[in-house]
Amino acid sequence: MLRKQGYLRVRVAGEILELDELEQQPPAAGQVCELVVDRIVLREGVESRVADSVQAALRLWPDEVRALVQVRGSEPELRCFHTRYRNAGTGFTLPDLTPGLFSHFSPHGACPECNGLGTIESGKGELNLCPACKGMRLNPTALAVTLDFAGRELSLGAFCELPVQENHHLLGQLEVPPAYQSALQPAIGSLTQRLECLMELGLDYLTLSRAANSLSGGELQRARLAGQIGGGLSGVLYILDEPTIGLHPAETERLIAALKRLRDKGNTILVVEHDPQLLQACDWLVEMGPGSGPAGGAVLAQGTYQDFLRNPDSPTGAWLSGRRELPAVESRNLSACRWLTLSHARARNLKDVEFRFPLGAFTCLSGPGGSGKSTLVHECLLPAIKAGQVDGAASITRTVLVDQSPLGSSPRSTPATATGLLDELRPLYAALPLSRQRGYTAARFSLNTRGGRCERCGGTGRLQVDMNFLADLYTECDACHGARYNRETLEVTWRGKSIAQALAQTVDEALEFFASLPQAAGILKALQELGLGYLPLDRPVTTLSGGESQRVKLATYLAKAAPKRGSRPGEQYLLVLDEPSTGLHFGELDMLLRAIYRLRAAGHTILCIEHNQGILSRADYLVELGPGSGAAGGRITYAGEPVGR
Repeated sequence: MLRKQGYLRVRVAGEILELDELEQQPPAAGQVCELVVDRIVLREGVESRVADSVQAALRLWPDEVRALVQVRGSEPELRCFHTRYRNAGTGFTLPDLTPGLFSHFSPHGACPECNGLGTIESGKGELNLCPACKGMRLNPTALAVTLDFAGRELSLGAFCELPVQENHHLLGQLEVPPAYQSALQPAIGSLTQRLECLMELGLDYLTLSRAANSLSGGELQRARLAGQIGGGLSGVLYILDEPTIGLHPAETERLIAALKRLRDKGNTILVVEHDPQLLQACDWLVEMGPGSGPAGGAVLAQGTYQDFLRNPDSPTGAWLSGRRELPAVESRNLSACRWLTLSHARARNLKDVEFRFPLGAFTCLSGPGGSGKSTLVHECLLPAIKAGQVDGAASITRTVLVDQSPLGSSPRSTPATATGLLDELRPLYAALPLSRQRGYTAARFSLNTRGGRCERCGGTGRLQVDMNFLADLYTECDACHGARYNRETLEVTWRGKSIAQALAQTVDEALEFFASLPQAAGILKALQELGLGYLPLDRPVTTLSGGESQRVKLATYLAKAAPKRGSRPGEQYLLVLDEPSTGLHFGELDMLLRAIYRLRAAGHTILCIEHNQGILSRADYLVELGPGSGAAGGRITYAGEPVGR
């Protein structure tokens, strides 16, 4: 093969041999064998031949060319010329520094130990920091590449571990050799602009390596918005769904300023929102209503903010103009309350916080996003109460977290099952004459056990169709036609309705139907009072919004608020509400506050993580964390009655 290509000689262990000699005496194991491409005497006009020979050598081995140079009267000297970063002694070759090498999503850049996840699973199923990449997700080669930030050398992984504010500061100190300045300036300018957008939207405390699934909905939406603003596009329609979720009023002002800049670049912004600050800043408002579910779907009003203030037919205008107000503050004598005290809270950015609030009262915890509110409640307070490490918690009989997490993942779960309404109805249907004649028990009317449910769909009312490479398709069960129960069970009726027909009603309809049943009516009344009168009782909880799920949970405890026969005297719950105002209109906030006052009147304690000014102003006690986000937060900056009370 080599002879056909015109090559005649090789160099083995430093000795030049003909190819014929190599065939007769092959090189020993470990001996270096080099192909002689050309022998050239350097003289004037030989440059083109040298270039051709170098190109021929690189075609055979593109990583390295060797030249044996001999000056008359001296020993030959071997010189090596590498086209890539290569260690001649060890043979290690640095791969091409492509963008894929610096992405943990790429097999070229991901850490081989954790596959770019940053964590590995232990034998006990726990997730631990990857020992190879220390959580930076990149392989050793990528982490070995560093940039010089005024004497501070950082890899991409180390740079992304820093807060956005520090990233922005360091980027201004990046030392770029003059030869690369023109090529790198556009990339540095774009990165600087995106970091500035993150800072302007109040996300300066985040790290670029933060997992997206660990961000709140508001943080994730603002991060995406920063990418769009930093991209400099125009002529785009942006649709934002409640971008003020989790925002302090000061952060909302930053958001408004960013949206206006996006608008001024020639873009159109459509926002689904209830926040008064953002509504006032809009150029045009459209109001839907008049109610929820089937009672909505109509455009009630549209125009400027001032038009809404003057419009007598606009429910939103009535709230914005002050013609309607949230319920008056029901004062509470805090001096007569016992207090719950959590000492030395130090998780994440919390700085040895002492958190105390009154029992039997309504307390709000507020502060900028990232100031430590969720950490204080979810990672410190609730585990400490469970461990018996909170002073004053002995009188709390039960601690309940009412957040926007799903009510369940089972398609059999519905508002009727989540609130316990079905538990009240099953004995009723089991006591009817036909049920007693057939020997049906309350279990017959459960969707979780065999006997009464439709076995074709397992009590879900739907059949799952596997679509191979597409998302699964769900169709109505052809046996029960969505009723969830089998034919024999559906033959049992009360007031002309089977159990399936009764549960197919909305909350408003069911309240009238079950008015004679105190326990069932109490649950339905609580749902109605929280603005869920439109909700069908058999709707799968997997289709509920976060706000609907939270209000269904709250209604469950609201129904239990009134003392009942057989309940323990002095029973007191601690109800922790995580941003319950999310997604609520002013009228629904009114319902929420009245429900909270009912819970408080029954002796329960309500702790609410919230930013809504209407709710904060009507709390008995207010605790504010801050003064900033991330490392700038973690301290209690105010504790007492709302200012201006």
